[in-house]
Amino acid sequence: MSGSEIKDQFKAINYKLNLVRLLTVPLFIPVCVLYFSDLDAFIGLTKQSAVWVLLMGAAVNIGFHFKYWKCPSCGKKLGSGLSISQCQNCGVQLK
Repeated sequence: MSGSEIKDQFKAINYKLNLVRLLTVPLFIPVCVLYFSDLDAFIGLTKQSAVWVLLMGAAVNIGFHFKYWKCPSCGKKLGSGLSISQCQNCGVQLK
């Protein structure tokens, strides 16, 4: 696999992971509104159901991270952080 193909695959993986993260953020809104106000429900969610929705969103986020956050070259897990530019295992440039 060439360097440009690896960079393209990493860019696609990073885009999808950021999209999943971005879609998880709005799940915090009902929890915050319900816990910091006197409302019993917000957009059809009670406090308990809002927490469950948030936990399911977090589980999807974590599951996606563990399944797809791998080096396109060697297939091993990438480290943590948002500014990864090189695989710690095989040394290939990702950006």
